[in-house]
Amino acid sequence: VTGTVTAGEGGQLRSDDGAFNVDFPAGAVSGDTTISIAKQTEPSTEMTGLSFAGKVVSISAKDANGNPVTTFAQPFTLVVKYDDSDWQNAGISSEANLNVYFYKHGQWNPLFPCDGCSRDMDKNEFTVKLDLLSEFAVAGPNFRTILPNIFR
Repeated sequence: VTGTVTAGEGGQLRSDDGAFNVDFPAGAVSGDTTISIAKQTEPSTEMTGLSFAGKVVSISAKDANGNPVTTFAQPFTLVVKYDDSDWQNAGISSEANLNVYFYKHGQWNPLFPCDGCSRDMDKNEFTVKLDLLSEFAVAGPNFRTILPNIFR
């Protein structure tokens, strides 16, 4: 999904399935900017130590000349919606263990807790304030129990 954000009005973009909404306020960009949301079936890089909960997207931006846009004058809002079955099917023990992660510098980093962020477990959604574009995924810790072999 691709859309345009303007300096004077900002703009909003939603993934086809409604799982990801991006809202840029007026003044976030200095000129017309094309925002792209690329929903994926799985993260492009392994989420070591995490269990992927079925929602992942890559968000990118380009200015009117086709140059990548990586900084914004004001933070934008990303809303991520998920289903209970997403975390349950991933083997995550509790919905409270879910987080939104972003990929940067070769690793997955949690967004929560963060200023201006919220989570509504009744609505199954995260709302985060961001100033960076990346790949974003919903995941939780992978608590696999490893028992040692004991020989007599």
